[in-house]
Amino acid sequence: MNKLSNLFTATTIFALIIFISCGGKDDPGTTEPDPVAERLALLLNGGTEWTVAAGAVKQDGVAATEWDNFKLKFTGSGNSGSYTATGQPATSEVPNVDVVWPASGTWSFGDGATAGEKDISKIVRSDGVTMAASVTSTKLSLTFTIEDTGAGRMQGVAGTWVFEFPN
Repeated sequence: MNKLSNLFTATTIFALIIFISCGGKDDPGTTEPDPVAERLALLLNGGTEWTVAAGAVKQDGVAATEWDNFKLKFTGSGNSGSYTATGQPATSEVPNVDVVWPASGTWSFGDGATAGEKDISKIVRSDGVTMAASVTSTKLSLTFTIEDTGAGRMQGVAGTWVFEFPN
């Protein structure tokens, strides 16, 4: 009986040691960073606005210097938020300027290939414009196309737009 008791005690201690050592997967120090949260933090730019570089706005590859005072500020959480744009050119300089950049609106990251997944390389504005977005701690680049629908509202603004914001 004594041998059976010792065997039971040894087996129990061995099982507890193995069980306790298997808890490493829940270590909070080894969690992978959330790419959506990281991209959001970069886009929000520490709460400050992004300001275009002189001559860094292009329409169909041609510098659109009337946008040289343009500033953009993003706010948000999760995978969406709002934006405020200032410094747009006057409508006498760019007809239908609000089609290129409305003064304010909402935004969200684009939809990914899998349901519920977000594509952080795309930003979709509330007016339906989808922008290719590249952002680092030192630069934001937004590229989008305004389609020529033949409507007068697109006059002078149709084409591919690129906005470069150094930080």
